[in-house]
Amino acid sequence: MLLIIAGSSYLLGWSELLTVKKIEITGTASQSIVKRELSKNNLNLELDMKLARVDLRAIERVTGDLDWLATANVNRSWLNRSITVEVVEKIAVAKAVDSTLKTVNFDNQGKLFAPTSAKQLALSLKLPLVTSKSNDQGQLSAVAKFLQELPDESQPLIDDLIGISIGDSGFINMQSKVGNREIFINWGAPSEIPQKSEVLQALFDLPENKKAKRFDLSLPDSPVVS
Repeated sequence: MLLIIAGSSYLLGWSELLTVKKIEITGTASQSIVKRELSKNNLNLELDMKLARVDLRAIERVTGDLDWLATANVNRSWLNRSITVEVVEKIAVAKAVDSTLKTVNFDNQGKLFAPTSAKQLALSLKLPLVTSKSNDQGQLSAVAKFLQELPDESQPLIDDLIGISIGDSGFINMQSKVGNREIFINWGAPSEIPQKSEVLQALFDLPENKKAKRFDLSLPDSPVVS
């Protein structure tokens, strides 16, 4: 029995038969960034390293701490002699300027993160800009909630978005376009968004509003158009 245990330990820990033959990082095209972060923490992933000595927990901890990633999972396959790092990039819903005047993205939970991958950097150029006096986390979360709940019929407003601002009152103001007409929308507090969107679409359809430029939906039962 001792010989079997010793033989198994040797096979797993030292034998050249069980070395890493494949390393795969999925979920991002920016694998080099992930590898660089692992290297900074002395977690180099290399072919022919002992498969049993790969510290899966440490790799998962380091990748999980990267703020531009939503999730990270690390798996070892004894059969294929491979290590797979599966990540999911965060998807930004808007961008803002932080206190150091750097552009940052925030996800649908209002959490700020620096766009890091090539995909995130490219997307950041097209994202709507959120402005507020303080870039308070609560304010950014409110805007994220608003964007997340905006129904499909109002998505063209995001496609032609000029900007979004949120004041200390918590009211969300949007500048966008309908056709070639620039409009200003006061959505009020980030609540009842589906109802407000329905009201807005009904207002758009009225002939007398074809040239209107300002829509106040803060009280959806009593909207104001000018």
